[in-house]
Amino acid sequence: MLPPNKPVAVWLFTCCAFVALVLATGGITRLTHSGLSIVEWKPVTGVVLPLSETGWEQEFAKYRGTPEWRERNADMTIGGFKRICWLEWLHRLLGRLAGLAFVLPLAYYWRAGRIDPRLAPRLLAIAGLWALQGLVGWLMVASGLVSIPRVSPYRLTLHLMTAALLYAAMFWTALELWSPGPAEAGRPKLGGRWLLALGVVTLASGGFVAGLKAGYLYNTFPTMMGAWLPPRLLDLTPLVRNFFENELTVQFQHRLLGLALLAAVIESWWRTRSNLLLAVVSLQVALGIATLLLHMPVAVAVLHQVNSLAVLSALLLVRRDLRSA
Repeated sequence: MLPPNKPVAVWLFTCCAFVALVLATGGITRLTHSGLSIVEWKPVTGVVLPLSETGWEQEFAKYRGTPEWRERNADMTIGGFKRICWLEWLHRLLGRLAGLAFVLPLAYYWRAGRIDPRLAPRLLAIAGLWALQGLVGWLMVASGLVSIPRVSPYRLTLHLMTAALLYAAMFWTALELWSPGPAEAGRPKLGGRWLLALGVVTLASGGFVAGLKAGYLYNTFPTMMGAWLPPRLLDLTPLVRNFFENELTVQFQHRLLGLALLAAVIESWWRTRSNLLLAVVSLQVALGIATLLLHMPVAVAVLHQVNSLAVLSALLLVRRDLRSA
């Protein structure tokens, strides 16, 4: 058991808030089709946007070599390019600032001797996750610059799940440092583990919905294509591809997983009275349905994406409570 260390816990909770902010801007970037506007990854020099019209012209020329410009934005002016470029630049800038918000205090606390030796390996692993998240983000963008004007749904989901893992690692560590559990904490109850696993799988399925832009299709609920069990769910071969590449199947399974999570949470609430978890999962389902029926409005869709971290937080809290019970 780690000893209490509330200053370090506050720092980690703050970094969690940064992850949520970066996730929100990433959602806005994706929904406004801005994510492929910056075609190079420059971790240091990329902090500064072009400072002259010549610089902007050079960046625009690079963008005009991408499949997105050729197939979707061939009539775009440099003014339109600047607008989408600003959004992607802001997302990347916030990602850099979030990483610094972790690394600089870590160096300070380490030098001041305020990091428990037992905590050091975990914090170094989290620092590695920050670096990995940036790399995965660029690999995701790069996948949309080759042949089709869309990033790989596999890489987008990996980018999302790396962010979720980073968030969960910091949130769980902050919980331990803020209020350590009993010295002889029990093994996690099965219900807590299964709820968390179901929540993670549901989140990952949402990544494939986003990557395939499946939310723009079949905008009815609760039926799809006028049926409870829509046709063409298993059209692709081999069969397993349908669960990752068939827009209809991916959206259908995300609906089922979301409703299954809600049902499991209601059953858990009946036993544990975890009001927070029930509230955030109910809100998440409502936001998902609203996003679908309203044809993907940016504000609602981003709320749905960011609230997934609230769901993850509540699931971790329940798992901790069940472990300590």
